[in-house]
Amino acid sequence: MSIIETVRGRRPVVHCITNYVTAEGVANALLAAGASPMMTDDPEEVADVDMIADALLLNLGTWSRARERSMDISCRAAKKRGIPVALDPVGVGASTVRLETAHHLIFDIGVDIIRGNASEIMTLSGHTVRDGIDAGASSADATVIAARALARSAHAVVAATGDIDIVTDGDTAYAVHGGSAMMKYVTGAGCRLTALTAAYASAADGDMMRAALSAVGVMNACAQVAEARMTCENAAGSGTFGAYLHDAIFTITEETAKELVCYEILP
Repeated sequence: MSIIETVRGRRPVVHCITNYVTAEGVANALLAAGASPMMTDDPEEVADVDMIADALLLNLGTWSRARERSMDISCRAAKKRGIPVALDPVGVGASTVRLETAHHLIFDIGVDIIRGNASEIMTLSGHTVRDGIDAGASSADATVIAARALARSAHAVVAATGDIDIVTDGDTAYAVHGGSAMMKYVTGAGCRLTALTAAYASAADGDMMRAALSAVGVMNACAQVAEARMTCENAAGSGTFGAYLHDAIFTITEETAKELVCYEILP
């Protein structure tokens, strides 16, 4: 059974400590994929939620000291229970506290998958990049080097997304080709992808590389389906694309994803 169908069959609970800008979109993406989102970020409640969760999503988009504490508690609880943790280091280069929080979660506690744009991954790997939440103009080669270095030091799978998406465990690295230029006009497209990654990680039986590759590939395929539908219906606008993207997540099949996405093993 494909990981897409496994998620739909198991309906995993994904505990999301995410940012309030994109929380609704993240929840809807998880529901469309067949997962069950739990949006809880109070330090006094998160440990209880983690007892019933199948995966944990941590998103730094709207950082606060309370969320930092909640992420610490949840990440430790998830590691103790053995459920996968996906981290989205949104805007990690924008402030010292975000970078410190990300480093603490990654290197002091441990996460399983890190999904960020090229600038965020390069920042986490030690480069000086201050481009906020948007992907920078880093070369593909530099992104691959940074992603591999981070994966090795963090003992995690890293997915660096941009014009070409890179997924690596530190040794093997893949370039994932596909997607749509319309993605950059939808707020929180990356947040949705990381949420999808967490859901897939819960169904990957410990294979985090498979989970990340599948999530990146599926999102790219869904973006292409959404754009093609817009073209066919003579629709225009990022709002329409966002709605069609969720429809595609709801209906995507393994066969369609394989047809639309190309995976390239990098040297």
